[in-house]
Amino acid sequence: MIEQGGQDLLVDVAVIGGGPRGIATVERLSARWVGGSKLRVAVIDAVEVGAGSTWTTDQTPIFLANTRADQTTIYPDGSTEIDGPLVGGPTFLEWAQHVSRQPDGHEGWVAAECDDVHAWTFASRRLHGVYYHEQFARIASRPSLDVVEVRGQATDLERDGSLRRITLADGGTVTASAVVLAQGMIATSPGGDTDRFIAAAAADGLIYVPPGMPAVQDWNRVEAGEPALVRGLGACFFDILAALTLGRGGRLTGVGLDAVYEPSGAEPILIAGSGRGLPFRGKARYPDGVPTRYVPRFLGDEVVRGLITAAPVNFEQAVEPLAVRELVWAYLDALCMARPDVVAEAGAWEPALLRLKTAEDVDALMALAVAEPRHRLRLSELASPTPPATLSRADWDAYVDGYLRDDLSSVADPTTSPIDAVNRAMQFVRTQMNKLNRAGAFDGSAYISPAKRALNRNSAYIASGPPPERMELMWGLRQAGLLQFVGAASRFDHRDHAFVAWSPRVTGEPIRAKTLVEAWVPRGRISHTADPLLRSLLDRGRASLFGVTQASGERVLLDSLNVTGDRFSLVDAHDVADDRVYAIGIPAGDVQPGSAIGATPGVFSPLLAGADRVAAAILTILQETTTVKANFVRSPGGDARSDIDDITAPQDVRPGAAR
Repeated sequence: MIEQGGQDLLVDVAVIGGGPRGIATVERLSARWVGGSKLRVAVIDAVEVGAGSTWTTDQTPIFLANTRADQTTIYPDGSTEIDGPLVGGPTFLEWAQHVSRQPDGHEGWVAAECDDVHAWTFASRRLHGVYYHEQFARIASRPSLDVVEVRGQATDLERDGSLRRITLADGGTVTASAVVLAQGMIATSPGGDTDRFIAAAAADGLIYVPPGMPAVQDWNRVEAGEPALVRGLGACFFDILAALTLGRGGRLTGVGLDAVYEPSGAEPILIAGSGRGLPFRGKARYPDGVPTRYVPRFLGDEVVRGLITAAPVNFEQAVEPLAVRELVWAYLDALCMARPDVVAEAGAWEPALLRLKTAEDVDALMALAVAEPRHRLRLSELASPTPPATLSRADWDAYVDGYLRDDLSSVADPTTSPIDAVNRAMQFVRTQMNKLNRAGAFDGSAYISPAKRALNRNSAYIASGPPPERMELMWGLRQAGLLQFVGAASRFDHRDHAFVAWSPRVTGEPIRAKTLVEAWVPRGRISHTADPLLRSLLDRGRASLFGVTQASGERVLLDSLNVTGDRFSLVDAHDVADDRVYAIGIPAGDVQPGSAIGATPGVFSPLLAGADRVAAAILTILQETTTVKANFVRSPGGDARSDIDDITAPQDVRPGAAR
């Protein structure tokens, strides 16, 4: 490990970002580079090389991954369409099972946590970090590589002839023939009320926890026994919930609706709200460990291939009807098995199903198909599932308890749950959308399509929720009187020397508190990025925002880095691509949709496909220049190797630089 200290390095490839995307890029480079001398690669990360900021190995074990243990890998398999060779390696589950059998060489907590890992386990994020660390070390030890780890914040990137020079915050530099931007979850400036609330807290002696990663916040500031407002009910909310309860000595016993929370007395009273007003739906606990494979009816692989052939296609006309029909069919099929008494004969509603075009059309179909209104799916209400009428506080609390009760029932018995069927269908639809996006099947209007954006939001709400343990924690806290919800369209402000929260849909006075916690992370908005490197590139015109041209000829800029669609080369403000700088993953998400999602064994992975595409582009560039001549592998079938001649050793580290 090279720590900060002003070192200057010269390498073949520099990867900025030491989390899963950076590791995947190094793995793909090593898989394609064979024979002769080593490819010299520097991996730069400001937090932890080999884990990145999300999967740090020193964080609390109560922060869980929101994917099952059998859903994580760093290695591509035959399910991801790449033309590079498959070298292979253990999935997270295989690694954890191996450590459980042979714990030697691991810290005690690692072995202990691995003992409890099964296919259906939602393991801690720190344990995933250890997995990523060990796979990074395993990949770095391949004979094709010489990997240098650099812990530091990249702040600038400049041309130096055919090379690219990265400046670090400590003054050191890393110069490379090619650079990959693989930062993952980049921060953006919070904006909005943040500065105002910080000033208000200072003036009135209040407690304000600004937006940020839960793992790095100081939760000791939140006082025990006092009300604390929480703004946000997405992924961060569940981390904060755990940190301020389980992290303070509370205990959760029992499962499902029998879950009981035993307070330690150190907990605050949490009052949480958001625009939707309700938390994400929880992930299921399958009795046999893993769900059965979803079988599509409308948007299967053959249909997707046809859409790709017909490209460019309009999302609203060609894809939205199929996606809506898929979700409705999944729901009705499951409801027929769970409650056949409330579903009409298929002949009464199937013709209407085949005519569905939008989520707004579903209500009429449900009236035909389902006798009891409470059993009807309302796709148009997914983004705002709360009742339209204004409720009293007591009626709102009863509604919330009913919502949580229904969700926990779905979590506990997903095989008979129509809600879980929609969840699995949504995950499938999202995978098919990623295939279409990657193939460039959509016309320009898809990028700003309200229907497509609504589908993405609803996908997060019903398919990206928390582990079942966190749903049970919410239920236990509700019963213990330690968790309340503000209401739909929640509002937060500072008034009369206190923070306040209220909902226009729930009667009563605003709720006052000394403490306000922001349960969200400012990220994803490239135009407002706080990442110093990306900020510098954008400000100097070395990078630009991705834009699409509509049918009208209008050019619309999106909040994503502009990269080429074939090689993911960074495009500058003059629309010129830099064939030595590449960007993969979240910052370039509009060109690489789905790359924010971690790689799952047996499932097409945009993350791994993107890493392979960039590795191929880099090695082609290196082979074509005199800086480094490369042997690398391109295997159309993903398993055969064919060598390209002429390897010479890359230059060594400059004098004075540590290895």
